Amino acid sequence: MKMSILTFIVIITLISSPLMLFSQGETESPDPSESAASANGIDSELFEEEAEEISSIDKSYQGLPWGTVRDDFKNFIEIDSSNMSGDEITIVGPLGEDTVKFVYSFSDSGFWKVMTDFSLSGNTIDDHLKEFQRIEKLLTMKYGNPLRTTRNDLGTSREYLSSPFPRLFRGYYRSSWMIGSVSIELLLEVQMQDSEYDLPVFSGNIPTMRLYYYNSEFYGNAEPEPTEIPEDKLLEQF
Repeated sequence: MKMSILTFIVIITLISSPLMLFSQGETESPDPSESAASANGIDSELFEEEAEEISSIDKSYQGLPWGTVRDDFKNFIEIDSSNMSGDEITIVGPLGEDTVKFVYSFSDSGFWKVMTDFSLSGNTIDDHLKEFQRIEKLLTMKYGNPLRTTRNDLGTSREYLSSPFPRLFRGYYRSSWMIGSVSIELLLEVQMQDSEYDLPVFSGNIPTMRLYYYNSEFYGNAEPEPTEIPEDKLLEQF
């Protein structure tokens, strides 16, 4: 049976059409996570960098590895003998918008804690509380909401409200985070005269705000080896 050229072309076209449709349906589907990130306006690379930065606190503080022995600290920051005292190294330097005092602490297991001491400005309770809230907000932006927080406005003891003695206001504010094995604590302690009309008897009570990072896995003190004393020498001591 002879087949015309037109009939042959029609048959070839019908055979190839499903293959063309099949190949068109094999396009790669977009990554759902990438689509969600794009829909929410999230920069995936920036998100990964922030996640990596948060997890790095479990390994080091500002590039200073937990567990580093004190004598090796000079490999990471510039220090001299005047900065060292016992098991601590003290350095004054910048932290964001503040100039603070860093106190690095060491145990027999190495670097385990850093305390940051802020210089507070202002003369009222509200001034100091605003400073606390400013640092707390920055920590929350980076590490999320604190696991624990407390606001204790102890005020003035009632025994002194009607007394001739100056009245003291006491306040205690604390927020705490935990990232892996590292704990982060922000602490404000205030003790100041409650009334501007009282004599400045307790003017030396300076409010303190401190930020602590510590890794309890590197806190430990080696126990001294027991000294063996011969029995005859031991008996001579009694």
